[in-house]
Amino acid sequence: MKKFLPLSYSSLKQFSISPSHFLAYKKRVFVSSPSMTLGTAVHTLVLEPETFDARYYVMPDDIRRGTNAFKEHQALAASRGQDVEILKKKDLLPIRAMRDNILDHPKASALLSRCHTFEQKRAWKFNGLDFHGFVDAEGDDCIVDLKTTQDASLKKFSRSVVDFKYYWQAALYCAATGYSKRFFIVAVENSAPYNVATYEISKEFIDIAIAQIIEATNSFKKWDGMPMSYSKDVEMLTPPSWML
Repeated sequence: MKKFLPLSYSSLKQFSISPSHFLAYKKRVFVSSPSMTLGTAVHTLVLEPETFDARYYVMPDDIRRGTNAFKEHQALAASRGQDVEILKKKDLLPIRAMRDNILDHPKASALLSRCHTFEQKRAWKFNGLDFHGFVDAEGDDCIVDLKTTQDASLKKFSRSVVDFKYYWQAALYCAATGYSKRFFIVAVENSAPYNVATYEISKEFIDIAIAQIIEATNSFKKWDGMPMSYSKDVEMLTPPSWML
């Protein structure tokens, strides 16, 4: 299993769906979607603003993909570095709006001001397995993760924390720091009005995550490395409790 190590929050989350999901994740060819590019650009502008101009090439809005003009701008972007991403000028408006709303939010800006390291890689062990990950922002007593989302309201984002297992990420990053720090999320909506909300993952959530991650990593240790989907049996579907 060493060839699959170190694990990360994202790869273990895929394994919890199925080993086949994990293998597909490991073999993937990374292609950034527009929403992913938007999210990483916001991260850069908020957490590492001094690197934004070097990491992004801004193309005029009227340049169409596939044209010679587009290819020329691609070449100019590539000449600045292999990892430079292309944005359209119109993309800067929502990116800056999200940045401004985060910095104008009293709790979000206060949390980020407590942090002294940004986008730092960490390596640690959990249940005897090697893990690694990039921590968005970290201070002496806190870890802050920046999330772009469709809906940052309490009701909807609480669902996202469960659906996307953000509480697993919180537990793993807290484990990386010896459980000495509190884990906060700054959530910003990726469409107007770009509302911002701040959340802390509770100790109860962390404890549940730890138990689930131990179970998932124990399953990973027993896994033979072969593709495996869902149950091979016929499963009975029953109506949910609210329908009864």
